[in-house]
Amino acid sequence: NKKNKIGFVSISLILIISLSVLFASCKKQENLQRKENPISVLVAAPIKQNLNEYLDLSAEIKAIKEVEISSDVPGKIANILKYEGSFVRKGETIALIDRFVIGANYSYAPARTPIAGYVTTTYMAVGASIAASTPIANVADISQLEVEIQVPERSITGVELGQTVFIRVPSSPNKEIEAKITKRDYAVNPSTRTLMVKALIDNKDRLLLPGMFSDVSILLNSADNVFVIPNSSVFSDDTGKNYIFVVKEDSAVPRDGNISDNSDSQYRAYTREVNILFTSKDKVALSSGLEEGEEVVMFGREFLKDGSLINRIENDPTILEYITPSADGIAENTINNTNNLTSTNNITISNNTNINTNARINNSGSRRTNSRRVNTNQNQTNIIQTPL
Repeated sequence: NKKNKIGFVSISLILIISLSVLFASCKKQENLQRKENPISVLVAAPIKQNLNEYLDLSAEIKAIKEVEISSDVPGKIANILKYEGSFVRKGETIALIDRFVIGANYSYAPARTPIAGYVTTTYMAVGASIAASTPIANVADISQLEVEIQVPERSITGVELGQTVFIRVPSSPNKEIEAKITKRDYAVNPSTRTLMVKALIDNKDRLLLPGMFSDVSILLNSADNVFVIPNSSVFSDDTGKNYIFVVKEDSAVPRDGNISDNSDSQYRAYTREVNILFTSKDKVALSSGLEEGEEVVMFGREFLKDGSLINRIENDPTILEYITPSADGIAENTINNTNNLTSTNNITISNNTNINTNARINNSGSRRTNSRRVNTNQNQTNIIQTPL
């Protein structure tokens, strides 16, 4: 009897353990069979295009050569020969000074300009009494001007001599003037925490005048033939590496085991490491990590993890600029492809390059700049299968 009781207890324990394992297995299978809800995201296959990075600031235009005209002797202004807007040559008389010394007969003393240019201001009127060195008028040579740019301390590392500056003034909002940085201070102003940079302007057409306020754009970086994606599609991990979500068709067999040609394909998003050239406002230029034709999650990646099931939304107006080349881009790519049929992975990065001004102003014009080339390998496409 005792042996029978032990055997009965043993059988009961084995039965309980078996039922527990079976229940756990069924529960796990039920969890696996639970339907996965796809996450709706905007997707697109980016095309290669050009991207430029600018530093946009405000600046003041000043004359390089500008002097105040004064008299060497005290007296009264007998006559002003040149007024505002008059062109004067070097050594020409601006005003005549009557020294009015009692008992003496002096001829009028001339106040001459030491430079050629235009009279921009007259400070005195005929008959006014002046002391020696009192300013009478101002003369400026406006054939060449300088734009003085106060660069914030955080941006000074990207500003160098020789860089191109594009200038716009309120009086001609549809015209953009090109200049070159010729002077750069090597000390930051402790009061404003800015660095003074000056660019030389050829002003032979006299479109600009000293004292004008202007908007300037300094071309920091330019990249040709690169993938451009929105900044919101890129994220980083704790080590500083950058990633995007690449869309792949789900190759898993349906859980019911039935494969139908008429069934809609499912897609998943997988993390992919990418290398960034630079960021320009809300756009990012990639140097590697993406291949032609691959779809990227453009917007909506905040709720994704590696391998998430997604609902693809294509051709949304917010992503058309990343998949539709502009007319300028098509023309430039045609020229590049004609000249470089064998170098499809070369990316041209330049501090200054040929750029059409249609992107930022209404009229068009060619921007001539110096370029530097960087060759990158765009075949590094390691897929990370673990969520970050």
